[in-house]
Amino acid sequence: MDGVKHVSSPMAISCKLSKIVDKPLSDSFVYRGIIGALQYLSFIRPDIAFSMNKVTQFMQAPTNEHWSAVKWILRYLKSTIQYNIFLFRHSSVHLTAYTDADWVGSIDDQKFISGYCVFLRINLIF
Repeated sequence: MDGVKHVSSPMAISCKLSKIVDKPLSDSFVYRGIIGALQYLSFIRPDIAFSMNKVTQFMQAPTNEHWSAVKWILRYLKSTIQYNIFLFRHSSVHLTAYTDADWVGSIDDQKFISGYCVFLRINLIF
């Protein structure tokens, strides 16, 4: 991973993964192994959770496009290795929630994609 180009997001904005776009990956064992390792990392790095969700949907038949998305996540992790989660103590309880949805965002099944985050004061908890 030395000398790779740094990226500032866990997935490219224009990335729309599909199961029928590209040719199948020649060795899917490496793909599945890296995905398995990254799933554990997503517990302490919630910033990659959405990207991990997308690439794990194609573990049955990964393509070169999916492999490129996994490499993008690895490049993001390399460039953000110093990121940490800090929790700060506060005396009052103040919950704030944000949500977003992408209607018909999935190419394969035309379902919507949604996400949310919940803050306790300034601490991200979900």
